[in-house]
Formats: sequence, structure tokens, C-alpha cells
Amino acid sequence: MEAIRNYVEALFAALPQREDVLRVKADMLANLEDKFSALLDEGKNEAEATGIVVASIGSAEELRSELGLDAEPAEIPSEPASKTVDPALAEEYRQYQERKHVLIAVAVALFILAPFVQNLFSTILSIDAIGTFLFFVMVTAGVVICIFATRRNAYYRELFGLGREDDTAR
Repeated sequence: MEAIRNYVEALFAALPQREDVLRVKADMLANLEDKFSALLDEGKNEAEATGIVVASIGSAEELRSELGLDAEPAEIPSEPASKTVDPALAEEYRQYQERKHVLIAVAVALFILAPFVQNLFSTILSIDAIGTFLFFVMVTAGVVICIFATRRNAYYRELFGLGREDDTAR
């Protein structure tokens, strides 16, 4: 469930921190937690449930549209008010966030599909070695995509004065 919370936090990071947006975020987290629990009750493991829940979350643009924020510029967290954020940098950050969410969704899909591919080759085609090889290739690709997708996160956190990532986890 922690991965889902982190994903939603990242999704809402570029949105205005108004009361109505925060209420939608809290409602979304509650609904996603219920969905996650229901999937666990259905017999899914945590990884499968997390992947299904994350895949069901729309993009940042869909969320902005749903909240009626299309006309408003993305709000980028910044350091004290005396420091202004360069609009080009804010746009770069917004684009990074969109790419990151898509890449994470692709990685989660690879994690979910890897056991199915292995099972397909092992059970149906009776080729265990290829199934196992493809399983590890898909998991490795998912990990590489996750690392690639989040590699600039620390840079933006420092730039916008959010502190180190591990400070927020405490």
C-alpha cells in the first residue's frame, strides 16, 4: 500500500494544494486502499494488487481535467516566497512528472506480466528455460525502467527546496 500512497503523492505534487484538491486526494487514497484490500481478499498477492491499483489510476492530465484545473498552471512546490520558479523549469518538471508516471505504469505492467509469461512457456509450451529467462528479463527491465523514471527526482526535490527524500519518510 505504501507504493500506492507514494504514487498518489507524486501525482498530486504538481497540483495546487487547495482544500478541494486535498479532499479529492484523501478520497482517492481511501478508495484505492479499499480496492487494494478487496484484491487481497480475492487472493491476489501484494505485488499484483499494487499493480492493478496503480494501473487503474489515470494520468496527471486526466486528474487536472477532472478537477477543472486545465486553465490553471501547474503549481510547483518551491522554497520560500522570495525565490521564484523559472517557468521553463516548471514546465520541465511537469513533463518529467508525466513521463515518470507512464514509465512506472509500464514497469508495474512488466512485473505483473512476468509470471504469466513464465507460466505460458513452462506449462503450455513446456519450455522452462525460456520462460524463466523471459521472467528475469521482464523483471530486470521493470527495475531498470523504475530507476530511469525516478533518477531526476532528487534533483527536483533539492531544486524546489523539498529536502532530501529520506527526510520525508520519517
